[in-house]
Amino acid sequence: MSDFQKFITDEKLATIIETLKRSNDIFNIVKLGENQHSEVLKWLFDSREGHSQGDAIFKDFLTAAYDSTEEHIESNKQFFKIWTPSRIARTGFHSMFIEREFTLNGKRLDLLMIDTANKIIVAVENKHGAKLGKTQLLDYAKELEKIKNLSAFKGFSTALIVLDKHYDGNPSNEQWAFLDYSWLERGAKRAESQLKRGNQSASLVVAYCQKQSDYVPPDEEQIEDAFANLAKEFRPVIKRLYEVSQINVIDLEPTDLRSDQGDLWHFAKHYPEIVNRLMDQSTLTVLRTGLQKKYPLAQLNLHRTRLTLFDASWEKPMLDAAMYWPIYLSINEDNKDEYDNDRVLEQKYYACIYYAPEMVSDDYRETFTAAVKVEFPELKKGKQNVKFRCLGKFSGLSEDEIEKAAIQLYEKIDRAIKTLV
Repeated sequence: MSDFQKFITDEKLATIIETLKRSNDIFNIVKLGENQHSEVLKWLFDSREGHSQGDAIFKDFLTAAYDSTEEHIESNKQFFKIWTPSRIARTGFHSMFIEREFTLNGKRLDLLMIDTANKIIVAVENKHGAKLGKTQLLDYAKELEKIKNLSAFKGFSTALIVLDKHYDGNPSNEQWAFLDYSWLERGAKRAESQLKRGNQSASLVVAYCQKQSDYVPPDEEQIEDAFANLAKEFRPVIKRLYEVSQINVIDLEPTDLRSDQGDLWHFAKHYPEIVNRLMDQSTLTVLRTGLQKKYPLAQLNLHRTRLTLFDASWEKPMLDAAMYWPIYLSINEDNKDEYDNDRVLEQKYYACIYYAPEMVSDDYRETFTAAVKVEFPELKKGKQNVKFRCLGKFSGLSEDEIEKAAIQLYEKIDRAIKTLV
C-alpha cells in the first residue's frame, strides 16, 4: 500500500474529517491585512467598545511588553520602571483615547494611545507579516520624542512597542519592545469563560485572539493531537498534497486526473483546510505538543523559528528579580532558505541549553554552577564572565532526531537541578 493510501485510511484522518466542521469563525473566511489587524486591535484596546473586556486586553498587552523589556532591558526602560505588572493590574485605563494611522512627519504610525489621567503615551507599530523599513523605528522615535516634549504632555511616560506576528525573539531596535501575538491567549481564555456564562458579545474576541495567538481551547486538544501526529507520520505525503494543491485547474491535463497525482489533487481540493492545517503543523509545533504532554510543568514558548522550554520545578534557585530564566532548553531552525509561500519544505534544527549564572540567586549560584558542570563539562572551558553560555549543543538535526535530543538535554538539566531542590 502506498504512503498516500495509508494516509487516507489512517484513523487519525478519519477522526479529523468527522469532527472538523465548517467553522462559524469569521476570521476563517475573511483574511485580514495589516491595517485591518490594527483596526481590530484598536477595538480590543478601547474599553468603551462592546467586547465586554473593558481595559483587560490593553493590560494584557502592557504586561507582555513589560516581560519583553525584561529580556531586552534597554527598550522602554524608564516606562516599565514605573509601569510594573502590579501597577498595570490595579490601574484603570478608561480615559485612554486611540489614534489610528497617526501621521508623524509624513509617516503613519499604526496606533497611538494617550491616557491623560495616567500620563502615558503608547506607540504601536504593527507588522503582521510585513517588514520594517531600515530607519522606520528610529524616525518614529524621534517624532514621538517631540510629542512627549510638548507642554501638554510634560511628565508623560512613553512606551514604544512593535507587534510582529512572526517575531523570532531577536529585537532589531533597542528603543522598542518587540512582541508576537501570543499575549492574546489570555484574552481568549477570559472571553471563553464569558461565553460559557452566556455573554455572546465575547465571541468575536475569542475568534480573533485564538487565531492570532495559536491558542487551542481544551475541547479542541484531541483534534489538535490528531493533526500533530498525522503531520509527523506523513510529512512527505502532506508536502506532496500541498504541492499539487497549487496546480491551477486550467493547467490540468486529462491524464493528471487519472494518475496517482490526480488522487492527491482531488483530496487536496476536497479538504483544503485539512491540507493547510497539516502543512502548518511545523516540526516545532508538533514537538511542543509532545513535550507539553511529557513535561506538564514545562513552560513552552513557540516563536516562528524557535521553541524554548523552562520547567516550573527549576524555579527555586532562580533570582527573585531575575529578568529571564537562568537555564532553559532552546530548539531552533538551523537553516531558513528553503521556503515555498512562507512554508518550510526542508529544515534542519539545533538544540542547546542556555545558562545565565547571573540570574541564579547568590545562595545557590556556586552549587548550581557546580551541578551544571557535572552534566555539561564544557562549562569549565571558555570565558567565565559572559551573560549566557550555550551548552550541550546538537546541530544539523532532522525532524526525527530533534525530539530525542530535546528530551536528552531536558533530562540533563533536570538531573543537575534536582540535586539542589
